[in-house]
Amino acid sequence: MLIFIYIFSGNLKLTFKHLGIYSLLFGSFLLFRIYYFGDILPNTYYAKIGHNIIGYYEFRTYKNGIFYILFFLKSNPQFLVFFLLLPFAFSKLKSDKKFLFVVSIISVQFAFIIFSGGDWMVQYRFAVVSIPFLSLGAVYCISTLTFSKVSKPAFIKLFTLLVFSVSIAGLYFADRTVIKKETVMWNNLKKESADIYKYILPGSIAANGSSGIIPYYLEDVKFIDLVGLTNKHIAKEGFRHGTWFERSLPDYVYSLNPEWIIMWKKKNADGVYTFRDASPCYFDMAENKNFSGFEFFKEYDLYDDVKIELYKKIKPN
Repeated sequence: MLIFIYIFSGNLKLTFKHLGIYSLLFGSFLLFRIYYFGDILPNTYYAKIGHNIIGYYEFRTYKNGIFYILFFLKSNPQFLVFFLLLPFAFSKLKSDKKFLFVVSIISVQFAFIIFSGGDWMVQYRFAVVSIPFLSLGAVYCISTLTFSKVSKPAFIKLFTLLVFSVSIAGLYFADRTVIKKETVMWNNLKKESADIYKYILPGSIAANGSSGIIPYYLEDVKFIDLVGLTNKHIAKEGFRHGTWFERSLPDYVYSLNPEWIIMWKKKNADGVYTFRDASPCYFDMAENKNFSGFEFFKEYDLYDDVKIELYKKIKPN
């Protein structure tokens, strides 16, 4: 960003002034993180992203990130316009600073998506921040072609029709089933949390994967996030299954003496509910020898292929 301030202004003094203001604000934020969290990086970085640069795991992660971008474009084909037209407007990068800025922001964000391996949420939240810049980039490319001397009126009309057709198709073919599932499933969990509260009483210790919204409805219950998203030790010391986005450390979870375990199950291709299909972390918890100290208590169907199960610690006679 500071580079672009200098490129746009050409004023080195102004650039250093912005650098000082930014350093003060961002430095204060980093000091707060160190004081409050004991770490500069967020916990989710270690839990979801933290890895090396080169290796088998890393290349699989990068592959997932590339597919994340491709599926984002599949669900939002109107933004393909930018990539289709970019080669025709690429020569403008040197002469147009604003266009260079837009393309740079998109490139940096997509590089982060590839590095992180994308995200498990279906809403493509990592790509959402690039939408305004993709839109600006597409408009600029269209404008460049429209007003170029080589463009013919017939071509402009055809291209305008293509842009509108792609946008309409994107809205029509959007995967509304997935959107509906997310809405229904989490609303059902909100309703069932009121019932869970009847059994997991205040003062209890519950291992929950992943914590999600349940802690908001269970007051004064101590939660252990068994997949590490909010647990620093699991986030740093846990292990992953392949490129799965969560970390697992069952022995550590059991060492914290939970009284309850809340885990998800998902139907596999054979229609059987399994922990593994919901998350390998839950499978690890269930396969651990300490799991025998818990008994099945209750289950809640959240959707036609997803449910959560409660397990209660067996009290010695």
